Amino acid sequence: MKTGFVDFHSHGCWGIDDGVQTKDEAVLFLQTAQSTGIKTIFCTPHMIPQGKYDASIETIRRAVDELRELALSLGLDVEIRGGSELYLNEFAVDRISNQRFVLLEGVDGLLVEFSRSGADWREINERLYEISLVVDTIVIAHPERYFRDPNEMFRVVDEWLGNGYLLQLNSTSLLGAHGENNFRNAWNLLESGKVHLVASDAHAGEGRRTCRLDDVYAVVLKRLGKNRTHQLFFTNPQEVLARRKPDPVIAKRSLTKHIKRWISRI
Repeated sequence: MKTGFVDFHSHGCWGIDDGVQTKDEAVLFLQTAQSTGIKTIFCTPHMIPQGKYDASIETIRRAVDELRELALSLGLDVEIRGGSELYLNEFAVDRISNQRFVLLEGVDGLLVEFSRSGADWREINERLYEISLVVDTIVIAHPERYFRDPNEMFRVVDEWLGNGYLLQLNSTSLLGAHGENNFRNAWNLLESGKVHLVASDAHAGEGRRTCRLDDVYAVVLKRLGKNRTHQLFFTNPQEVLARRKPDPVIAKRSLTKHIKRWISRI
């Protein structure tokens, strides 16, 4: 089994958002992570300005400390780092200007997300620019979720890449757990050389949205081969941890026609 995975996007802090809800569930979350080869977990609770889940910086830091202490008490060899997932809605401007968010710990990076029901990309890009003035690295979470039109997706994504932002796919999208559109977009982005990272976006202690990357690693390995898969799951995460910006992974052969066949075998 491969070990040493880094998960840059997860919701394992219990009772803080729509992720893990109890301490007992957090135990399962952590045990699954270690048993499937994850070494480092960034816990990134939602920060939705004026939304349902809008924990304060202090609350998030306290919750991350509690999860870290839980991992230590269980004797697990899993490093817990803090962070947040900032939702760039119309109320985010003040949050950005006052830097009221939690950076990915030790990385000086910020994980961001947008609306899945349509977005004004001009406004979004202005907010991303404002963040880029104060944060070294912007990581755009699950870009596969935001688009129905592939032409629009590639136009917007190419602008993000040109600005130096990193793109993070969800493992469950690549595995087909979130519908055909997300599945197709995720593989098209990966095939086209637009992706830097894959993360779990785990929300539960067990089931399809738990904290693991070994399953998607196995699928990508069969399609991209050893070198590109290693770059995606190991080289690029280490570059980010070292505060360097990695290159996107480029796949040179067609993927989308046979993905479902490979997934059905795991």
